This record gives sequence, structure tokens and C-alpha cells, in this order.
Amino acid sequence: MRLLVVDDNASNRLLLGELLAGPGLTVTQAASGEEALALAHDRDFDMVLMDIRMAGMDGVETTRALRRLGGAWRRVPIIAVTAHVQGEQHRVLREGGLDDVLIKPLQPQHLTRLLEKHLGIVLPPREAESGPSAPDPTPGQEDQELAVVDLELGARLAGGREPLARELLETLADSLAHSERAIRDAVAGDDEVALLDALHALNGACRYCGTPRLGLLAETLETRLRSRGLSAVEPLLPDLYAAMGELRAWQAAHPSSTTKAIASASSSESDR
Repeated sequence: MRLLVVDDNASNRLLLGELLAGPGLTVTQAASGEEALALAHDRDFDMVLMDIRMAGMDGVETTRALRRLGGAWRRVPIIAVTAHVQGEQHRVLREGGLDDVLIKPLQPQHLTRLLEKHLGIVLPPREAESGPSAPDPTPGQEDQELAVVDLELGARLAGGREPLARELLETLADSLAHSERAIRDAVAGDDEVALLDALHALNGACRYCGTPRLGLLAETLETRLRSRGLSAVEPLLPDLYAAMGELRAWQAAHPSSTTKAIASASSSESDR
């Protein structure tokens, strides 16, 4: 079976690729709707997992374009992967040509059920996936009590894969400077659309990394912006920037094995 994962967030693509790893499955990744459409012109797929909010062509626009290709693309199951689906949005997704919904944060058992429902595939169970899933932070909790990094939580959110959780955490930390610039520029320009794109990307990247404080703030800010506008977001921005700084400081104090190896090699070279 050939699966196509479409998401503009590298962490989400990495996680889905890991969760879908198994015999008989080939996973292709696309970082945008435009890239997915280009791939669809060259090859067929048995299922598409489609992020909904993406820069450029969003998931609904991409799905409609895929359906217009005709042939097998009229019948390929296309699954919306999103964190924000309410009553009216279900109808919009269905009318846009999407067949089902996979809710973020991703739960491996939900993904397994979708594969079985639409493709008849039964993935072999993983021992780490049989336990209880990690709770999703709820806006309104006292973020001051939340840890900067919780590696155990991150491993549970990544389907029991601690190495994957650490890789996702490192990817998030490395992206924070870019995220902060995008958020500050959007606020300075009073651009709610760009701000929502930046907060949505940050929120998605936090969902599987075991970063309780930053994750809660990103979730709260995205929810506030969607429901109440920029004025409701601005009071929490200093806390968000502080949480980003805390995570960067944590990364500096806990370098990965890759970072250590690079630093060691650089040191050896300078000693020559």
C-alpha cells in the first residue's frame, strides 16, 4: 500500500512516518499542497493523510485539486489530520472531498483504526501503544506549574518511542528562533492570518515533544486568536517568548548526542 502524508510541519511528517512504518506500507511525504499535487500527477496512492491548515494551498484546496485529477483520485481515501474540527467544519471537510478525520494530537490506535476501516490493513500492535494515552493540556491550567520538558510525556505522545520523542524535541527547539520571528513580525504588522499560521505551526510542533509549558501556551494562544482575535492574544505573548527562551536554554544544557559529536569534532580539529 502506498500512503501520502501531506503536512507543512516537519515534526508531524516525521511522527506520521514513524507511526506508519510497517511491512507492506510505503510512505511518501509532501511538505505542501503544491508538492502533493505534483506527486499525484506522477504516481497513484492508496490513501492520503492531509493536514488542513497549510501555507499556500490548504488541505481542502489540495483535496479538491486531487479529486479533479479524476480516475483513481475520485475514490482514494483522503483523511483530514487536524486539531480543530467542530460541527460545521465536519460538513466543510466532507464537501471538500475528505473522507474521514484524524484528530491531533495523534493517537496510534486511532490511526490503526482508520487504516483498517479504509484499506483493510491491520498493523501489528506495539507494546508501547497499549497503555493509556497522554493527556492533552487544557487551556486554563496553571502554566507556571508545568515543566519546560517532560521526556516521559514526550515518549508517550510519540507512541512510546523515546528516540523519536527526543528527535522531535530537538527539531522543535531548533525551529524556535524562526517561529518567534514570524510571531513578532505578524504582531507588529497586525496580521492575524500570518499570526494564526505561526501559532498553528508552533502548536503542532509542540504536540508530540513533551514540552508542557510551551505546548499549553501555544494551544491557548491559537484558540484565543481563533475565537477572540489579536487583542486576546497580546497579554500572553511575553509568557510565550519566555517559554521559548526556557526551552532553548534547556536544549543548550542538554545537547543531543549529535550535537555533542559535532562539538567534539570541532574541538579536535581546533587542537591540531
